[in-house]
Amino acid sequence: MQVTDDLRKRIQSGEFPVGAKMPSLRALVDYYSVSEVTAHTAIRALQQEGVLESTSGRGTFVRSALEEAASRSVQAQIDELRSELRTVNARLEVLESHAKQSTPKPRRKP
Repeated sequence: MQVTDDLRKRIQSGEFPVGAKMPSLRALVDYYSVSEVTAHTAIRALQQEGVLESTSGRGTFVRSALEEAASRSVQAQIDELRSELRTVNARLEVLESHAKQSTPKPRRKP
């Protein structure tokens, strides 16, 4: 997380602008004094956020500004929440329908 956060800050500050090639895993390992797995995990996290993009044989590049990636991420979350809300509403309608059908009718007094 610390490596990911620091790389994110460095990208945001403009140290690595859009289109810039990121340092190699080996360079990140040396710079941060972490394992290769930790450096790779940090890069993957930023790839999943849409900030970085790796191309086999070429390297890893800054794909978009953090604001753009965050905006896409927020929109994806909103879309997912809307979908879940539709599912919950559909389930609620079914439950309410069953509740109405199984509610006993009041008895009339003679």
